[in-house]
Amino acid sequence: MLFGIGSGKLHIGRRVQLVIWLQIMQEWIGIAGVTIYQPTIFRIAGISNADSEWVSGLNNTIYMLSTLICVFTLDRIGRRWTLYWGSVVMGMCMFLAGAFSRLGTEYTGATAKLYGGVAVFFVYLFTATFGASWLTVPWLYPAEIFPLEVRARGNAWGVVGWSIGNGWLTLLCPVMFDAMEEKALYIFGICNILTLPMVYCLYPETNQRTLEEINLIFTSDSIWTWEAERSLRMLKERNAELVEAAEQARMIDHHDRNSGSVIGDGGEKVADVEMKRLGGTEEGHWLLEDDEM
Repeated sequence: MLFGIGSGKLHIGRRVQLVIWLQIMQEWIGIAGVTIYQPTIFRIAGISNADSEWVSGLNNTIYMLSTLICVFTLDRIGRRWTLYWGSVVMGMCMFLAGAFSRLGTEYTGATAKLYGGVAVFFVYLFTATFGASWLTVPWLYPAEIFPLEVRARGNAWGVVGWSIGNGWLTLLCPVMFDAMEEKALYIFGICNILTLPMVYCLYPETNQRTLEEINLIFTSDSIWTWEAERSLRMLKERNAELVEAAEQARMIDHHDRNSGSVIGDGGEKVADVEMKRLGGTEEGHWLLEDDEM
């Protein structure tokens, strides 16, 4: 799967690489860094060690509640736009938290506490934004881009990417903050900026698309999203009947799972029969091969 050997037009290897790097990016946009550095920011803000525990607890509570935002926005604006707005807001938060942390160390008394308090605000905003955007999509994306037959293994590759990103950053963060202090937050801000062209160029939108449409997107030999979208439009125009049958098959399969309806002596699903009816076309042929993987 890692190299896509034997997957042909399905380009499974490309999908594996996408989910691995999406998880690595999820870590490098700064969540681990904020978790490690927030006690220092709290100290700059004049928060005592005893109070920093409940301040951190409040931050984690807001983090948890912010995940509910995705419930209402993810299917409305799509996966790509969720990542976009998350990266923009979190990038600004990292730069501003770093800047106000620096100001807090250069002043004393009430002024230092004021700047530290502003830095704490941006830490809270960063954490809430992460929970509402980047926390969810990298775990959902693998479940949407892999064919059913390899979906569990595809999700496992996502865990591999998370382990690489999280392990690497956890080991490196103490070294970064010892050497750079609050300037390390600027690195995470830059990483947020870098995710924007990466998502735009490499990650196709999956929102409200059927499994058949996802497979059609990844038939493109180009890694660029605009080429994949163009290829999808061309395939749908040339094979409107196939796409319509795929959509009908999805709806019928959903009904079959709820009602247990089958046809024929062998218990064959209506959806399977409809797809096989169009299996003579080139696109239908590899779609059926995908179903039989």
